[in-house]
Amino acid sequence: MSFFVTCKHCGLRLEGAERLVGKVGICPGCKHAVVVERPPEDTAPQIISMEIQAPPQDEPQSPQKTTQHQPQGTTAQPEGTTTPPPGRRFCSNCGAELENKANFCPRCGKSINNQGSNNPNIGEAVYDTVNKGLSNALGIEKLQGFSLIELLKDIFKKHSEEDIYDIIECGTPKTTPNITDIDTSWPRPWLFFRLLAYSLILYLGLSLAMLYYKNYLLLPTVMVIGSFAIPIAVLSFFIEVNVRRNIPITYIIKYFLLGGCLSIVVTLFLGNLAANSQLKVLTKSSVFAGLFEEPAKLLALCPFFINKKYRYKLNGLLLGAVVGAGFEIFESLGYAFKTLNQETILATIVNVLSDVGIDLSEIGIDLSRIATEIDPVDSMQALIVTRGGQSLAASHIIWSAIAACALWRVLGKDDFKLSAFFDWRFLRLFLCPVILHCLWNAGFELPYYGKEIIIGLVGWIVVLALVQEGLNELREEKKKAENTQKMSDAENNPDSALQSQF
Repeated sequence: MSFFVTCKHCGLRLEGAERLVGKVGICPGCKHAVVVERPPEDTAPQIISMEIQAPPQDEPQSPQKTTQHQPQGTTAQPEGTTTPPPGRRFCSNCGAELENKANFCPRCGKSINNQGSNNPNIGEAVYDTVNKGLSNALGIEKLQGFSLIELLKDIFKKHSEEDIYDIIECGTPKTTPNITDIDTSWPRPWLFFRLLAYSLILYLGLSLAMLYYKNYLLLPTVMVIGSFAIPIAVLSFFIEVNVRRNIPITYIIKYFLLGGCLSIVVTLFLGNLAANSQLKVLTKSSVFAGLFEEPAKLLALCPFFINKKYRYKLNGLLLGAVVGAGFEIFESLGYAFKTLNQETILATIVNVLSDVGIDLSEIGIDLSRIATEIDPVDSMQALIVTRGGQSLAASHIIWSAIAACALWRVLGKDDFKLSAFFDWRFLRLFLCPVILHCLWNAGFELPYYGKEIIIGLVGWIVVLALVQEGLNELREEKKKAENTQKMSDAENNPDSALQSQF
């Protein structure tokens, strides 16, 4: 004999059976634990199967918790609680089953508070304060239960070529997974670390070969590899984090090139426009570069504004990172060429003047000494290494990803409207990368690279909080799709739906 139970958390009507009275099940709608109790009156319900987990039979029983419907040898739960069966642990946030010693939920990342995390140390307290402050100031979710160790857990695991193909070959009609097949737990990216290691090894090898053999035909290659190495690795991180897997690699390559070039051109246009207006004071200092570069990178994504297919929050992070990576690399190449060109020209002029016997020492400058001390190649490589290191902490990639996701959060799945740019939800988050960019270019410094570390931490905390929002967005869509599928199956074959779990 079967009857029906109403989930007290989401109101979903679930199928029960006589032998399951007093046992605990997991609601497929909200993933909370539900006690199977016989309702006073049965009505025609919506038929949805429920996974039932029987508690251990040797668990001591409390007389106060026994009901008239509870079989001997089982333990019931008080009404309104979500405590999982003894011996099994479930996340109170998403209902995922937990390992015995897990400190974080593998699906949603929520802290389980097993190791006394209610009494955090000073570092955790500072992190929690910054995390909460950013959440309140920017209107984003507070980053909860995040573990850097869990995020990077798969870096040193062995991976096959097929694993690489699974990451790269996606986004086409045949390779885009169904929403119900997506793993919405925190991703564990690893390919970005391989790309970073290979690129740095390649750059170091080429640099040593060029200097050892004195063959400067390798110089352009060194410039390109050095400028690409770290930004491409950071971009790969955003590709792996986009667990929706709905953006093809061809789009990423195309908008990496097109978006990077377009954003630089738009930056020049906005700068020239400001220089010929009342805002020309903003163009006289690099401190205000973020006021022009961040809007320019966002405008480079205009082809995606009207395309609802790529409106997930994780899509916004990835597309912003794509344009930011192009901007970062092309700008680094420009600065490297400028440094190499300027110092080469200066050294050449000094040598030419010396060869023709022109003595300019009368002006108080020893040009011959300058000519011997100048090494254009060393200066260029120092610039590439410095900018590459900055890409890991504070870069156009991170800032552009935040800016794009800020707009995607407002647009959602609705039609594009210009009013989205004036929405306070967009503006308060978009100002974050603009301010970080301006502070980065400011002339002040803090001891022990304090400015760089603070700006980098703030940027990454915001990015990870937006990743968390994106995962939650996918969980909600996945849950709706699964419930719709179960309802459809029940309507098409009600007999099999009734007996699927029993």
